[in-house]
Amino acid sequence: MTDVRDLLNEAHRALENGQTAEAATLYGRAAAQAPENVSIGNNLGVILEQLGRFDEALAAYDRAILLDSTRADIHANRANVLHALGRDDEAIPSWRHALALNRDHAQAAHNLGVCLRERGERAEAESLLRLASNLVPQSVDAQINLGALLQAKGDPEEALERYRRAAKLAPGSPEAAAGEATILEQRGDLESACAVITPAFAHAPNNVDVAVAFASVARKLRRSAEAISALRGLSTASRAKRQAALFALGKLLDAEGSYSEAFDAYEQANRLSANRFDRESFASTAAQIRERYSPERFAAAQCSSNESEVPVFVVGMPRSGTTLVEQIIASHPDAAGAGELPFIEQLAASPKSLDEAASEYLSHLAGFEQPRVVDKMPGNFLHLGYIAKLFPRATIIHISRDARDTCLSCYFQHFKDGHAYSHSLDDLGFVYREYEKTIAHWRTLPLRMLEIRYEDIVANQERETRRLLEFCDLPWDERCMRFHETKRFVRTASYDQVRQPLYAQSVGRHRAYAEFLAPLRAALN
Repeated sequence: MTDVRDLLNEAHRALENGQTAEAATLYGRAAAQAPENVSIGNNLGVILEQLGRFDEALAAYDRAILLDSTRADIHANRANVLHALGRDDEAIPSWRHALALNRDHAQAAHNLGVCLRERGERAEAESLLRLASNLVPQSVDAQINLGALLQAKGDPEEALERYRRAAKLAPGSPEAAAGEATILEQRGDLESACAVITPAFAHAPNNVDVAVAFASVARKLRRSAEAISALRGLSTASRAKRQAALFALGKLLDAEGSYSEAFDAYEQANRLSANRFDRESFASTAAQIRERYSPERFAAAQCSSNESEVPVFVVGMPRSGTTLVEQIIASHPDAAGAGELPFIEQLAASPKSLDEAASEYLSHLAGFEQPRVVDKMPGNFLHLGYIAKLFPRATIIHISRDARDTCLSCYFQHFKDGHAYSHSLDDLGFVYREYEKTIAHWRTLPLRMLEIRYEDIVANQERETRRLLEFCDLPWDERCMRFHETKRFVRTASYDQVRQPLYAQSVGRHRAYAEFLAPLRAALN
């Protein structure tokens, strides 16, 4: 029988020669001869993982943990395999256990942070990714993934800094180039974005991040066909990256008028969502809010003493035109756009008094000097009763859009987190009906609310712009008609649309997809 030490030496030579499968066989023999050796079992798992033999790797890690449950590295390796198998609900506790054993385990912190970021748990993900980048400042992956989280969070400046730091650590990094180009494009600096992503695409067209970033500028470069070909040819084990590629492919095919192929890409992308929508919980929450602010209770309830007129709340379904309304108002010199602020929902669930909550909310607007600041969180449509009690003199603008166009646009949108309902046409129709019920309820209350339709803005931009400004008590300013020229970073999915003059193509968009929308029509009716 060959000595264990000799088997390990042979395995190391095989690895040096690129013979990973042979090394796995030799490690397997060594593990069989020395089943009590934890390190051999762990190393066997690592090699099997490299070969993509995840079930066998998991078994090797489980055996090693039975021998020694105190080694953080084995728990972290086990979590990595579970993640690769799509078993994140098991992987997360395993990463957490590794960090409990060793808080400075950079790999566990990084991988758990990435996983939580993909699940929309940004606060903890950011803490973990910052820990990983501090523990290993030279880690390119840590910088890139922290950059991606900061970008999604709405901090483009630090995100750009992280991507550029990664590019310095690894010149030519395709992921760093993709991240930087995406931010530059969202800023409206198309020339710089193209200068970054074009060479990256030339060198790494099969990289998912690069292909997706290139797809966002491909139409402007008249290179859509190349981007479509690259996206179609991608193969990756990562669910999140496959989903991003399919959403990007759908967008390009839609722009090309290939509607059947576009819908197929979007459908595949939505099926990859790991999030499931709880209809019962959503409907129950909406019903409770409507009951809490019944006409009788609303009339009897006290308001805060805060008389600020600074906040302007723009609400509606996502993809209904909230960003457009924000951009029009924010183009006025006496107004600013704050984007989608999460604070109303947080304050509504808090035990704070109305006066305390109003002061806290206004503290988040303290960085703006303008007398009007727009909060365009669409989901605040659930909290209009609370908003009216919090700021009795605040401005509320509700924008609506054709239900079919709104829901289809949501289905086609790659929301980074939240909006679990957007992955199903049935769920979208259900949520839209609950939204309609809730808005109808608010109409029974004496709210200071302007209602405006997206289609009316497109049909008569000046008339509707004048209505918006007058309701916000802002004098007419021609710059609001040229909202697409306003230089500001737009964090939401509509950043590209609001940098263009109004166009009518998005009105009645659902007609091109009528044959696929039976589930949506049924849910809406």
